[in-house]
Amino acid sequence: MIVFIRRKKKTTHFIAYFLKDISKVNNSYLADCRQPTCHSVTLGLVLAKKKINSSVNRNLIKRWIREQVRELTRVKSIVVRVYKPFDLITREDKLVIFHEIRNLFREISDQ
Repeated sequence: MIVFIRRKKKTTHFIAYFLKDISKVNNSYLADCRQPTCHSVTLGLVLAKKKINSSVNRNLIKRWIREQVRELTRVKSIVVRVYKPFDLITREDKLVIFHEIRNLFREISDQ
């Protein structure tokens, strides 16, 4: 039996909506797909020009998010949306946003 659990995770600049794909076997929940390479995740990105002005920075954020999605397990689909504007001017700004994205996906995979 496949059970879909709908969740929402929020950070300082991002909101992630996702469906978890969990199977119930012998009263214990196991991932439907036990190999991390045998699943595909449907990804939706909402990165508005009003929130991130530079197309270079929008593409950088997309690459970072796609890389984190490749490492996800037990997630069927995910939509990541920017809800607070930010600029990536300095290296420190980029590191802060990169760590925020990485921590967001770690929290999603730990749930």
